[in-house]
Amino acid sequence: MKHVNILFLLLLMSLTTLAQQRYLDEIFDDVTIIDSVPYGANITVITVADTSIGVPTLQTLDMDVYMPVGDEDDLLRPLVLIAHTGNFLPRGVNGSVQGNRQDSAVVEVAKRLARRGFVAATFTYRQGWNPISDDINVRVETLINAAYRGVQDLNTCIRFFKRNVAEGDNTFMVDTTRITAWGHGTGSYVVLAAATLDRYEDILVPKFFDSEGIPMVIQQINGDPFGLEAAPLNIVNHPGYTSDFQLSVNLGGALGDTTWIDESDPPMISFHVPRDPFAPYVYDILEVPTTGDLIVDVAGSYKTQEIAAQFGLNDVFADINWIDDITAKANERNDGLKGLYPVPRPAWPNPLTGEDEFEAGPWDWWNSAIWSQVPHTSCPMGLPLPLCNFDVISKINNPDMSAEKGRRYLDTVFAYFGPRGCVALDLGCDLTDLISSVTNLQDDEVGLKFGPNPATDYIEINSNINSPMQAIYIMSTDGKRVAQLNTIDNNRVQYRLKDLVPGMYIALIQFEHGIIAKKFAKQ
Repeated sequence: MKHVNILFLLLLMSLTTLAQQRYLDEIFDDVTIIDSVPYGANITVITVADTSIGVPTLQTLDMDVYMPVGDEDDLLRPLVLIAHTGNFLPRGVNGSVQGNRQDSAVVEVAKRLARRGFVAATFTYRQGWNPISDDINVRVETLINAAYRGVQDLNTCIRFFKRNVAEGDNTFMVDTTRITAWGHGTGSYVVLAAATLDRYEDILVPKFFDSEGIPMVIQQINGDPFGLEAAPLNIVNHPGYTSDFQLSVNLGGALGDTTWIDESDPPMISFHVPRDPFAPYVYDILEVPTTGDLIVDVAGSYKTQEIAAQFGLNDVFADINWIDDITAKANERNDGLKGLYPVPRPAWPNPLTGEDEFEAGPWDWWNSAIWSQVPHTSCPMGLPLPLCNFDVISKINNPDMSAEKGRRYLDTVFAYFGPRGCVALDLGCDLTDLISSVTNLQDDEVGLKFGPNPATDYIEINSNINSPMQAIYIMSTDGKRVAQLNTIDNNRVQYRLKDLVPGMYIALIQFEHGIIAKKFAKQ
């Protein structure tokens, strides 16, 4: 008999309304925000014209922490650290309306996470490089160093929380065994690098050497990627703790080099506009929006997910058979890469040149009333402010920008992230409604008999002679297939439960014209 693929089988079922539950839904109404919490201090180069001779300046590294109001006092909550975009320069200076932890989309993500029961922290990482040098080599080298400092700061922030748990009073009630690093745009470069860089030697690949064969990032000056080695441009913060985290999420951005990925890295969830003009979707040379410079070849979300799949990093997702609409949409265009959500967007005519422009972040928005009053340095001389300003220039790549649009795309991000975050972080979410609870056949249509339920040693499944069973799949309630029975004799099967731990399961029973899902308990 023909056996229907299980994914196709599950897609035939209807999706029921999910019961409200922690981590998947906003179960809290209010969020408390603790502003400007210092998580460390380190050397900034923004005030240093030449980092080889300049006087280093100490910068306090701050974060804003978002927590649900009315949560259980003794419950430890998963932690999400959010890195903003900005091209490693301050907002405005970078030619953009975005670039700090108060960016609209960053704040919105943090609040949504807190209302779902996470603790979220939007953190400032060090910015600064030389975009105005006449020497392209200086521009490239200083930008690579800025990204390296961002990685160090993310690692420092992780260790701050681990130290606060071990040596303090766990001020924020976080579970430091369940940490997610989440990046927007430029912040995604930081997150993906932090997820994959295991040692300084990993960056000693040819593209990160200058024309004289000298590494662009020098360990004796910058320290190691974790920031745990004292150096002229690095102060050690929170030694004695690891910088490990358990899940990586990127909205755009790219990975510095695919050789950094190995089997020790965490699962990865990626959202990317395939025609992103600044961060390649597959593999290409990075173009910096601030200067238009072509820097180095980098791996976008598609290529990163492709390599991650080779190492089995996202196998935790591949073993789950989702039937929700958002997964179906992703599967139509992600070529089977289980952690990738492509976000197609149209091209836009540039109002200044008439050329096609492409969008990078449909989830972003800003205050047009404020930014339309700020002149942009790229505007042609003599053009009136109302015709060319930060708002106009920024809308070249996002002309239908609005808070409503941004939130709509974040709805998609959270619908895809939610169940995958639950699985990757082992949060105990009940994902039953993502795989069944609605059947397209009734028991009496096929003469189905199923029992005992609850069961101890076995379950027996029978159907009438005119309705042969084609296959039976035993699923856990979080969507994982634990057994598959393809040989059905005489419309009767007895399945021994000796390999199942006590708990709830679902038997998906496939017939020629549909399926029946039966929930049962093993005692």
